[in-house]
Amino acid sequence: MRYALGLMKLISQGEEDVRKGKVRSQDGVFSRIADAIEKK
Repeated sequence: MRYALGLMKLISQGEEDVRKGKVRSQDGVFSRIADAIEKK
């Protein structure tokens, strides 16, 4: 039950971020990850 409540909270926070425009494109995120890996 605790896990379900935790998941619902995460989903709620994610939906709030989308409403506020706090999102990034998938391509941008993976590009930044790839750049970080290449620098190591």
